[in-house]
This record gives sequence, C-alpha cells and structure tokens, in this order.
Amino acid sequence: MYSIKAEVKEETIIKHSRFISFAKPVFDKKSAEDYLKAVKTAHPDANHHCFAYIIGEDALLQKAEDDGEPSKTAGMPILETLKKNSMTNIIVIVVRYFGGIKLGAGGLIRAYGKGASLALEKATKTMPKTLMKIRITVPFDLIGTIEHELEGLVDTVERSYDASAHFTVTLEENVVKDLKESLREKTSAKAQIETVESFIKYL
Repeated sequence: MYSIKAEVKEETIIKHSRFISFAKPVFDKKSAEDYLKAVKTAHPDANHHCFAYIIGEDALLQKAEDDGEPSKTAGMPILETLKKNSMTNIIVIVVRYFGGIKLGAGGLIRAYGKGASLALEKATKTMPKTLMKIRITVPFDLIGTIEHELEGLVDTVERSYDASAHFTVTLEENVVKDLKESLREKTSAKAQIETVESFIKYL
C-alpha cells in the first residue's frame, strides 16, 4: 500500500465544468474531516465537494461522498481510483464548479475518476517503513565504538549517562538488525540493545 508525501492540487475543465482535485496524506478520520472542512471553506461557492478516503494499514476505514451528485457517480469513482492505485492514509477531494452542461452519469463517473487520477499523478507516492526506536547501553570505555557505529546512520542521537552510557536512536528495522549484529561482534556482546518502540511511517 502507498500513501503520498504531501498535499497536492490539480485542475481540469470538462465541458465547461471546473474540477479542482485535492489530495492529502491523512492518518485518522479527524484529520480527513478537518481537511474536508478547510477545502469547503476555501471553495464555498462550488456546487459540489465530493471526496473519498482510505485510512489504516489494513485500509479498513473507507468513505465516499457524492455531495449532491447522482448516487455513486462521484465519491465511488474517487474511491475506486484510490483502490486501483493501492492507496491508503489519503483523502482525495474533487471540487466541481458547474459549467452549465450536464455530463450524465457516465460522464460524471469519468470526470471524478479523472480528477482523482490527476491528483495521484501529481503526488509523490511513498511506501511504509517499519521504524524502531532502540536504546543502546554500554560501559564508558565503549562510547567511542558506539559513536563510530552510529556515524552516518542517523542524524539525531539522544545521549544520557548514569553508571553506563545510553544512546537512543530511531532506525529502519532492517538497519537495526545489521547494527545489532555489528555491535555484538565489536563490543564482545557487552552492548545491551532494547527496543523502546516500533512504528510505521511513510518515507
């Protein structure tokens, strides 16, 4: 499943109707609803604010809305476009300013599907990565070894000291595996490594 890196906006004209497409990464229902409100506020004179979203790593939270267009001619085409592109944690809103020419059910389905596709084409897709926050504890005489191993791997290292030296870093899961093996060898298994938390992030 994919998401997108940042909000995008695209526009097209179909038989004098203006379709403005918005896409944004969202990770919960409230964020999706807040973004929808913001778009509606920015386009209060639009005839329709149709949308669909998919949320969750399992893509179980889904919603589509026609907002006054004939049933299943707007929200569903947007949702189907998201599904076809294996998207999650995303909302796509297609705003329509009616241009005076009716498109018919088939025309509306194509128009809203195209609006969603244009937004996805403009967006930069991202894939989920499993990140792990780990804490490395070593005797003071091994501080230099740890500093050397972490150099170039991470930009941020949290350091603390008591009877031992502690280094807390966040790395991709596969990097953590390699780091553990390297530290086991270079510290003669004196480095203690514990997982503080594990989470998924789109990079």
